[in-house]
Amino acid sequence: MRRTLPVLLATVIIAAGCLRAPAEEADLNFGYALDPFALASIPQYQAIVANDATMVTVENYMKWGLIHPNPSTYDFTLADQIVATAQANGQQVRGHVLVWHTQLPGWLTNGTWTRDSLLAVMEDHITTVVTHFRDNFPGVVTHWDVVNEAFNPDGSRRDTIFQQVIGDDYIEKAFAFARAADPDISLFYNDFYDDFSLAGETLLTGVPAGPGATPTQSDCAQLPKCAATQAMLTDFVARGVPIDGLGFQAHVLLGQAPDYVELADWVGPLGLEWAATELDVKVLSSLGDNSATRSAHADTFVSVLDDCLESDRCDTVILWGVGDAHSWLPGFTNGLFDYGLIYDDDYLPKLAVVKMFERLEAASVD
Repeated sequence: MRRTLPVLLATVIIAAGCLRAPAEEADLNFGYALDPFALASIPQYQAIVANDATMVTVENYMKWGLIHPNPSTYDFTLADQIVATAQANGQQVRGHVLVWHTQLPGWLTNGTWTRDSLLAVMEDHITTVVTHFRDNFPGVVTHWDVVNEAFNPDGSRRDTIFQQVIGDDYIEKAFAFARAADPDISLFYNDFYDDFSLAGETLLTGVPAGPGATPTQSDCAQLPKCAATQAMLTDFVARGVPIDGLGFQAHVLLGQAPDYVELADWVGPLGLEWAATELDVKVLSSLGDNSATRSAHADTFVSVLDDCLESDRCDTVILWGVGDAHSWLPGFTNGLFDYGLIYDDDYLPKLAVVKMFERLEAASVD
């Protein structure tokens, strides 16, 4: 049984407009990854997005395979719907994602490429996508996740088609292409360093990570992927490669959020920003959706929110979905995890909404 907050409290929260106003007061970019079909058809979803978010992102429909399905065809229809809604709501958009090894079209993955020909395709893709939103929605898409998940957990480069054909410098080339397409946007490298590293053993083994669990590793030097990212970004800054920040995906386990202030303590000295870009809190389905898990679930969300609010290098927290009905977790984990978002299947607020509202309210008066 999925428990909900008392009806009166839920009504007051929704009627108050909830998270958007205190997020704006706290100078926080806060919002959700959106699904265009839910946004077009579910009134509760629409209301939450309008009343909670100052920034949104597009969960899938800016990815290469959906936006550039054939060599000479770009389809911006569904991405445009989300960006247009954000524009109407007075919200910013975080673009996601220009170069990633997953959700690529067959013509790209099965093609025969030279370094120069694949670089040309990558440049055309990045330039076309970035300039489309620059020109059609001026000032709305303010950030881009340029490259996503380029490293393996051991710190080696992921064996993608871009890595195989172009080599290590495909990443800096992607950033250069994005900067040339729009000099005014913020460019981020995006990856995960928490749930699939040490705490990731829970995902693989199913050993419960519940209330009171030991937090995951927060020392970047002890996480090979994080250390490799630090080395890459340090090199980029030294050589003038255009990059503005690092996105921590933050698909965290219940009770096991790392200390992001510590994990990102090297980012600020490089002159870069950091953001929590895909936040959700994974609850083992076997634990259920009850008062105990909801309390720990709320505390875990607030922990990540706290870290961003306390850092002078973080101004963005994006949740990877609005309500559990559209969460990626049950499908991706074969039902092992669920209940990852702050609204339930019926778009009623969980305790996490109340706790985040209280934390944002406190930040807005600091």
